[in-house]
Amino acid sequence: MTDNARTAAPVDRLVRPFYERDGITIYCGSAWDVLPLIGVVDAVITDPPYGCKRPSQRTGKRADIQGNATVDTSWMSSLTVADGGAVYVFTSWEVIDEWKAAMKARWNLRSCIVWDKGIHGLADLKTCWAPRHELCLFAGVGRHELQGSRPIDVLQVQRTNDTDHPYEKPVALMRKLIVASGPSILVDPFMGSGSTLVAAKLEGKRAIGIDIEERYCEMAANRLRQGVFGF
Repeated sequence: MTDNARTAAPVDRLVRPFYERDGITIYCGSAWDVLPLIGVVDAVITDPPYGCKRPSQRTGKRADIQGNATVDTSWMSSLTVADGGAVYVFTSWEVIDEWKAAMKARWNLRSCIVWDKGIHGLADLKTCWAPRHELCLFAGVGRHELQGSRPIDVLQVQRTNDTDHPYEKPVALMRKLIVASGPSILVDPFMGSGSTLVAAKLEGKRAIGIDIEERYCEMAANRLRQGVFGF
């Protein structure tokens, strides 16, 4: 979509921004509570808890996120995406059918993008192929036209290391999605440490981020304040 003059509706006064500066707004709360209040957006770019929690002994900053034990796509019903908009949702091959069904019920599912992380992750060394990719489902709302030259559905971006969030995405990866769809204003309902918001800021886009955990809201706000972007 082109940069038009669309303005999101004001959020209810009871839900006050955790951070608001330079066109970027963060709300600390549940996506289910905040999404109905933000008005129309041009794009959704998010890496939600998608129901693939694995047995882990990680604690502290590397502990798993809330809601990652089961698939819950009901937050999608709270979204209002403009006609011609775009929706990007990261998921896993283990639960992709459920996420595909939820997106098909609402939008035009168009592609499954593969993120090649360059470095493989953890798995049973003897029984599993070393996992080096993640998946991202892409849907259009009405007819969404991609910007510039046609993007390839395999994105090679080095995985972010030494992060404070167990599923942090590289800013460079999120920038590629933003550039491909060119939204004026986007939302990440499960922003984590804020990579989508940082990418939006770098691309000169307005963005709204939501997370239920205050520690991640503070982390994202600090990245935006300090300009510690990472790629």
